[in-house]
Amino acid sequence: MSSEKALWSWLKRHLEDKLGGKFERVENRCVEGMPDLHYVIDGVTGWIELKEEEYPSRASTNVHVGLSLFQRAWMMRHQLHGGLVFLLVRIEGECFLFDALTAANKIGNVTRKKFESLALLKTSRRPTKRDWARLRVFLTER
Repeated sequence: MSSEKALWSWLKRHLEDKLGGKFERVENRCVEGMPDLHYVIDGVTGWIELKEEEYPSRASTNVHVGLSLFQRAWMMRHQLHGGLVFLLVRIEGECFLFDALTAANKIGNVTRKKFESLALLKTSRRPTKRDWARLRVFLTER
């Protein structure tokens, strides 16, 4: 199982139960860059790109997140037109949520310390009720 599929498998066990709404994994070979996950919560729709990565061994090395140019462009276009688009990265069990513009412009070019500071949300390996509640707020705020 690929790392993104493993992340999706873990998420789907929790998302609808803890956040309500509907979450669907999208595989689209026709539109390059489209995120992996579409959701609807209380009438608010959005997209989430999923990535599973590892921290580099040195603190001074940039954290690699495999966002393609197509993914970065798709995320930016949709957010600039009012769409809700996020990047969710899981590293060593911790999850980090980024808005699309931060993801497209900065992620991949920053050290671990900066990476963590740019996140809208950082969860522990076992997200708490508060983590899930905060995630719901970010995913539904306009």
